[in-house]
Amino acid sequence: MKRLSSVWTAAFVLCAASISADAEEVDMAAIDCQGLLSMSAEEVVVTGAWMSGYFNGRADNTVLDTEMMPAYGAALGEYCENNPEALVMQAVKTLFDEAE
Repeated sequence: MKRLSSVWTAAFVLCAASISADAEEVDMAAIDCQGLLSMSAEEVVVTGAWMSGYFNGRADNTVLDTEMMPAYGAALGEYCENNPEALVMQAVKTLFDEAE
């Protein structure tokens, strides 16, 4: 889990300057894979940063594994392409469970 969520953290760091200042409330638990795949790059970055913080906070993890970021980002993208109706938070949990 910490490896997967670190993908989102790095994306946030790399793209933070381009994020729109438009404020909007979003129920993160309701985002599905189809929605994630249709987001703009900026929206994916914000979503990923939130997911990373959420899952790393729950795991009491403070380590960012930058070597695994591309592989886990690709795994989430592939999972979402194959399961467009899956909720993103469940997809992250599923991928983490498979990685252990």
